[in-house]
Amino acid sequence: NQWNRQEADYIVDVLLGVPSADAAVFLASHLGKSAEKGERLTRLYEHLARFIPAPKLENVIAAARKSTDKNVDDEFISFKGIQQGIARRGGKESTQLQAWGTTLASALLEKYPAGSNSKSPEDIAKQRFAADLVGKYNIKALETKLLSFFVQGTVTDPEVKVAALRSLLVLDTDKHALLAGRILNDTVPPQLKKRVASLLGDFRKPIINKVLGDVKDAPPDLQSEIVMALAASQEGKNIIFRKVRNGELLPRTLMEPKVEERLLLNISEAQKKELSTITANLEPVSKERQTLIDTRLIAFS
Repeated sequence: NQWNRQEADYIVDVLLGVPSADAAVFLASHLGKSAEKGERLTRLYEHLARFIPAPKLENVIAAARKSTDKNVDDEFISFKGIQQGIARRGGKESTQLQAWGTTLASALLEKYPAGSNSKSPEDIAKQRFAADLVGKYNIKALETKLLSFFVQGTVTDPEVKVAALRSLLVLDTDKHALLAGRILNDTVPPQLKKRVASLLGDFRKPIINKVLGDVKDAPPDLQSEIVMALAASQEGKNIIFRKVRNGELLPRTLMEPKVEERLLLNISEAQKKELSTITANLEPVSKERQTLIDTRLIAFS
């Protein structure tokens, strides 16, 4: 049947809400005759990858790559949709998709490099996506491209920096941990420091503990993230207690509910005893907060 554009849009909108293989097969045939683009195309490919019968999935990937060949922006839209769909169906990415992702990451960083200093949300989203792919697919050839986001004078969105740093740490934790340390001790926005400290908690290596332990004069909100990251290992817990004893961390930080919960996970008896000693004379956070509220109310009156 031949439909006008409005009729086709109505049918596609309906089928996107139908979680079935039949709907996905129909949409696959529609894609070959349509001029879908943008976020709508991402949703279409996500639905296809999620619900189309498994034997047909590789054909969908091949057709999507062929139809977007030589247009990196269209590739980004299609690839993102397929990747999201596979993740939602609980599937494993094929060799074909990984190969496509590798070439796409390179193409995106070529078109949207760090030196472009772009502030466009669309460009930033593509930089971040490409940075994530580098770590996901362990693309060592793009290591230098990611490092360029940290060159002084380059205007880089904080989320892109976090994505780039994560992938660099995946590629070589020992080599790039010091870069994270420089950020934590530099004059950069506090929110970026918090994101970096939180990120380091995913990498449990001695060099990461050293970087976190070397942070100086951290404000209270950053201290919480540092403690959360360090508390992931036994060595990290010992560093926390040492920094508290040396006056580099506030004992109060250890009593924050999420921090205390992380500290108590897999804690040794000796460490548990030290934690109790450090926090023995501190009022519970909730009581301290209520006292502050009462004091301010009296002052206001």
